Amino acid sequence: MPIDVRTRLINPRTKQVNSVSDNRFKPTEILIDNQANVSIVHPDLARNIEPAKKQVKINGVGGHQFTVKSTGFLDPLFPVYVSEQTKANILSFAQVEDQYPITYTPQESFTIHLPRGDITFKRRDGMYVADWNDYRDVFYSSVCTKAQEDRAKKAYELARTSGYPSVNELIHLIEDGNIVGMPSLTREDVLRAYDMYGVPTAYVRGKMTKKPISRASIDESLLMTDKKQKLYSDVMHFGRSMF
Repeated sequence: MPIDVRTRLINPRTKQVNSVSDNRFKPTEILIDNQANVSIVHPDLARNIEPAKKQVKINGVGGHQFTVKSTGFLDPLFPVYVSEQTKANILSFAQVEDQYPITYTPQESFTIHLPRGDITFKRRDGMYVADWNDYRDVFYSSVCTKAQEDRAKKAYELARTSGYPSVNELIHLIEDGNIVGMPSLTREDVLRAYDMYGVPTAYVRGKMTKKPISRASIDESLLMTDKKQKLYSDVMHFGRSMF
């Protein structure tokens, strides 16, 4: 029986995750679920694990309950809840969609588009699965100095104060030298910031929405009509030349 995942809000701190483990899914594989409102993975898939600001209670299949007290960073996406008691690694489709564009190929895959590449969840046994070993070390190395992290925070703050431009637009801002008082940042700082914290929600919001096409209204009174016109001019003769 494949993993079946459904998540619903019980109260602000209680989540429902119904999952049945299956040996066909490896511990490093993550499932993306468009019904989940919380992302949770095993600690082996996350870094920078720390106590959660808000603990959540997970209600599982067969009455299995456990409290999640920790969060960690799931490279190369965003912070998630972590627990050794989770029977499946679940990624909330809504949380991903809030930060990154997603492309859906019917009956084949979901693809998350990141600044440095894509992550593809391929359909298998009715679920969409990605092996995180194929991705987490490709986009972002967990070895990051404090100075690099500080510059990444500055780059992300610059994106906010600049009106949430795209990655390339933000890189042009810092490289063109047209703005006085610009922080001393590099292209790598910007890419690292977007890898660490994700594409700002304010930038993505509305860009993936299909907009209806409408015809522009035209004021018929402003349209030009054909008219016959006559042109008159004076000719001056001087010597044998005409002006």
